[in-house]
Amino acid sequence: MNHPEMTPQRWLLCALLCTVACLFAGPVLAQDITSDIRVVVSDPSGTRVEGVDVRITHVPTLRSQTIATNALGLATARGLQIGGPYRVESASSDYTAEAINNIYLELGDTSVIDLAVRAAAAGAVEEVVVLGQQGRQELRYGVGSDFQEDFIESIPSISRDFVSTLATDPQVLVDTSVARGPAVSIAGGNYRFNSVTIDGVAQNDNFGLSKNASATQRSPISIDAIEALSVNVAPFDVTYGNFVGGNINVVTKSGTNEFHGSVYAFQTDDGWSGNKSKGQNLGIQAFSEDVYGGTFGGPIIKDKLFFFAAYEKFETDRPSNTQSIDDIFGVSQADVDRARSIFMNEYGFDPGPFATTDTDQDEKILLKLDWYINDAHRAVISYQSADGDVLFDDFPEAAILQSNRYNINETLDAYSVHLFSDWNDRLSTEFKFGKKEVENRQISAGVGPQTPDFAIFTAGGGLIGAGGDRFRHTNELDNESTQFKFKADYELGEHTLTAGWEQEEYTVRNAFLPFSKGQYLFSTLDNLEDRIVDFVLYGNSNSGVAIDAESNFSLTVDSFYIQDEFAASDDLTLKFGLRYDTYSNSDMIPENPAFLARRGFSNNENLDGKDLISPRFGFNWTPTDRLTVRGGAGLFGGGTPLIMLSNSYAGNGVTRTFAAFLAPFFGPPVSDSIAAAVADLPDPTAAFDNFQQYIGFNPVGDVDAIDPNFDVLSTWKYNLGFDYDTDLWFLGDGWRISGEWVHTEVKNGYDIDELNRTQVGTAPDGRPIYDFPAGGDYVVTNTSEGGGDVYSLRLANSWDTDHGLFDLDVGWTHQDLDEVRSYNRFVGFETYAMDPQTDLNNPVLGPSRYQTEDRITATFNWQKQLFGDNTTAVTLFYTGRSGLLYTPVFGSANAAFGGTFLADFGSEADNPGSQLFYVPTGMSDPLVTGDPAFLQSLNTYIDSFDCLRSQRGQVAGRNSCENGWVNLWNLRFLQEFKLKGEHALELSLDIENLGNLINDDWGRVANFTAPSNIALANVAISDNGSQYIYTPVQPITSSDDLAPNPAVARLPSVYRIQLGLRYRF
Repeated sequence: MNHPEMTPQRWLLCALLCTVACLFAGPVLAQDITSDIRVVVSDPSGTRVEGVDVRITHVPTLRSQTIATNALGLATARGLQIGGPYRVESASSDYTAEAINNIYLELGDTSVIDLAVRAAAAGAVEEVVVLGQQGRQELRYGVGSDFQEDFIESIPSISRDFVSTLATDPQVLVDTSVARGPAVSIAGGNYRFNSVTIDGVAQNDNFGLSKNASATQRSPISIDAIEALSVNVAPFDVTYGNFVGGNINVVTKSGTNEFHGSVYAFQTDDGWSGNKSKGQNLGIQAFSEDVYGGTFGGPIIKDKLFFFAAYEKFETDRPSNTQSIDDIFGVSQADVDRARSIFMNEYGFDPGPFATTDTDQDEKILLKLDWYINDAHRAVISYQSADGDVLFDDFPEAAILQSNRYNINETLDAYSVHLFSDWNDRLSTEFKFGKKEVENRQISAGVGPQTPDFAIFTAGGGLIGAGGDRFRHTNELDNESTQFKFKADYELGEHTLTAGWEQEEYTVRNAFLPFSKGQYLFSTLDNLEDRIVDFVLYGNSNSGVAIDAESNFSLTVDSFYIQDEFAASDDLTLKFGLRYDTYSNSDMIPENPAFLARRGFSNNENLDGKDLISPRFGFNWTPTDRLTVRGGAGLFGGGTPLIMLSNSYAGNGVTRTFAAFLAPFFGPPVSDSIAAAVADLPDPTAAFDNFQQYIGFNPVGDVDAIDPNFDVLSTWKYNLGFDYDTDLWFLGDGWRISGEWVHTEVKNGYDIDELNRTQVGTAPDGRPIYDFPAGGDYVVTNTSEGGGDVYSLRLANSWDTDHGLFDLDVGWTHQDLDEVRSYNRFVGFETYAMDPQTDLNNPVLGPSRYQTEDRITATFNWQKQLFGDNTTAVTLFYTGRSGLLYTPVFGSANAAFGGTFLADFGSEADNPGSQLFYVPTGMSDPLVTGDPAFLQSLNTYIDSFDCLRSQRGQVAGRNSCENGWVNLWNLRFLQEFKLKGEHALELSLDIENLGNLINDDWGRVANFTAPSNIALANVAISDNGSQYIYTPVQPITSSDDLAPNPAVARLPSVYRIQLGLRYRF
């Protein structure tokens, strides 16, 4: 649906921010790999001086740039290598100055350096080495954090993933307890809407399968290869684009004039891990993890050409099961043993155990060249690869046997070339070429994908899964992106003008044919043994040839932008810009004539011709030496996960049948085909041989489509922030207090409707009852609802004392965010149904599933040379947060509210229910009836939870319940042993979840498995339509059995210790 671009309220808020800026204006951390230095030259009277040659030197490579100041006394060097140290000095024969040394540049920052000069006639001045960064300030617009090499290496991280560093920012949630994690949410945003760049190449999962902010399941880059890292929540520079959530920017190390490097190894195993949480034995099996690698950099041609290389290998034998069998609802070890025996004796294959281990590995390579062509031109060339596999268990609440788990095998190759040029003192340019290639293969573990999927229900109401996972029967993804960028900056007095063009082309091949080996469901173990199947799901290419149902398409995004950074005064800097993104997507989606006939528009709508105009404004104002006020407003959009587009190419209803429901009660010939297929099990061709005849083009089958009026996803972001350096009474001076407010308003968000259903009745609490259409028309559209506020405070200081150097950073974030759809799944019917509502076609706002209401972080670092010049360092990191949200729902077994198969009902193993639960007022609620004993258990259960008790007589809100608060402490200890010169050994000890090591009652992490819907009762409707009939979802003996408990994340809930040894040279 279309909405006005700016409401009066938005214009008012923009006007307010502009007014504040004009009265009162951080650096924007652009999506690049460099930093800038702006030198302000003045004479002893404070008057700006024009025409002074300023020399800026990168000391490790001795690369120098000489720039003359303009009429405002400004000299700006752009596209500089991050880090340092840099030296700034006068290179003019007419002026002398004390050189400023030890300047270190943070990623994307503009460092403002005050250089005082005097006429040469006044006498020469010897160079003075200034310890620290005298006369320096940072220009920041918007919200973000920067992390440099020393800090990154100081953070405890057994996973050796850069997201461990991001977690120290209170606005960034890194959740290690979820499947396909760690999930990274920036300021309460969807993890799919983040952007990640490494050395300028976009490396987020632009297809939309992962949660961890990267294109691979593990980090694609070694921590030892990272020079700097930044995370940006609301940057207002126009060079930022193609994301709605947040931006993560990583820059790798470079070689210098000195050879340097490292060799390292890290090791942990079950002997260095806990096994209990709150007295409960979590059944963690034997495992081991080993990491080894090295880095090496130096000159190829001194002062001219430099190299850097990094290699890392990770190997692990880890537990495959994420829960112990005792924590699986309704399934005992005896059930598992019997099922395994039946498969081996009756079906002739071993489905594997429930509790076992799996071997995973990961290998990372980085090669990088820095070529200083001359003082005006610099080139950076890099190659990066990652090759790994990870085992997944997507359904930890079920007893999934090893054969029903799966490995994601991925390879990533990334290339980039940057050319930075300073054509004169005013004009600088940047050219970039980047390419990323990702190959993703999802393969069932153990027996592989050539075995059908078996689902067996137990007498206790639990589920056992065996055989090749149904979604891995045919599952291959090739995803490439090619990137170009050209940007120019021109200094015009107090204005810095920026203009640029960027292009990113995505090429996708997605072969996804779930159920193509068949899924066979048995209601009991006896039925499994007797080969009495209850029903079968089968899907495939309608032609029977897999390639005919592949999604193959390309999408090109061209971006154009222009910006003016205006230094209105010494204290106020303003930034105004405009970004325009346009989409080309010419590959046609096969047209479904039946869909066209009933909907009046074609299903072949894609993103071709879509565009987005994004205005941006930012300011940075320094009214005093201690206070900086900053902020801005802007529209952020694009970066739409490609899986949304791929669903339309694959789910056209012409080339593929997603899943056909087949049951013996259909009678011949279906019952005869089922009998023949079951007799041939576990033959992987049994489903194709017997069921392919029943699928083909179905005029009333499921269709995934995009609304012709769909607009590119986008969100308005507004920000006000401050940094204040102050004296905190008896705590002393040097404290920095920072505050942020980020307000978001969805302009065009994600929504989806199912257009085939028709209301045929009304339920007792007023919600609609729909018919049962044969198939669903799932049409992606937009919503203009959603958004909210994020508030943050941080307090930081450093002390250099006789007892060592101390650093402390404490932060707090509060989130209050709403959304219509969480877009937390993969295929259309899942994104439609897994955010429960009372009417899935008319969703209402609810708390965002990515919201963490409150989060507190504290990072404490101490270092001192206790003996000789050997450094001892300790870092302690704490994070405490509100629990994740979950939703009480009706079980969907009775399909009381109508709807479509697999969405509203029929996929209970994936989604316990899609209809919000009505909470009875008590035992005498006139809208509810049922077995009195069950109703009493339900009443007791409701009374035990505040979120349910407070909603009696109402429909429970989506995401209205919250898991318990989580407290985690991580510790890193490092001891240096100097050998000779620059050679040293480092011994490190990382402890994650230190609290659990001290007391096993501490440090538990427990959540409900996504989509975090908890079925409290199955429901039917009385004949006269006036009452709900509640029945148990599974057999119960007390209210404790009524619903599952949150799943304990086993490894995150116990302490883990890792030993490391590094040799530096």
